[in-house]
Amino acid sequence: MIRSAAAACAASLLALGASAQEAAEAQIVATGWTLSCRADAADAAPLCEAAQTLALRETGRTFASVVIGPAGDGSTALVLRAQLPHGLDIPAGVGLLVDGREAARLEVRTSGPAGLFARTALTAELRAALAAGEALSLSFATLDGGRAQAPMPLAGFAALAAKLD
Repeated sequence: MIRSAAAACAASLLALGASAQEAAEAQIVATGWTLSCRADAADAAPLCEAAQTLALRETGRTFASVVIGPAGDGSTALVLRAQLPHGLDIPAGVGLLVDGREAARLEVRTSGPAGLFARTALTAELRAALAAGEALSLSFATLDGGRAQAPMPLAGFAALAAKLD
């Protein structure tokens, strides 16, 4: 799975304007799902987030990441946030695929030096698909009209999903 992620991300780097040599040499490493929790007050229930990052092996620079956690608006709603590289065709949007099938569309919300940031609500259907799936991919159009994907394994996600509530 990681080998195919490396190939797909190398192709994505090419589509996003990296040189052929940079894309050929790029090796992408998936961190695996991690869980981090914090409590805002001593008597408060912990707020947890599950995250996974795709990084360039040589530099450690983030290529793409996904974080699932509280919406941050005081509600109990969970959202899926994604960090993506610059060079996307923003009006074309970002798709979230689970095992090759589109499970959600992400709304690009803002950008910064680290890339573009998109999000979608973590519905019960999306959560179930992620928990049952083998791989998720962030799918997007590039400015030159091509398509690119940032694939991430879902191994370990199901075990963390219950801790997000």
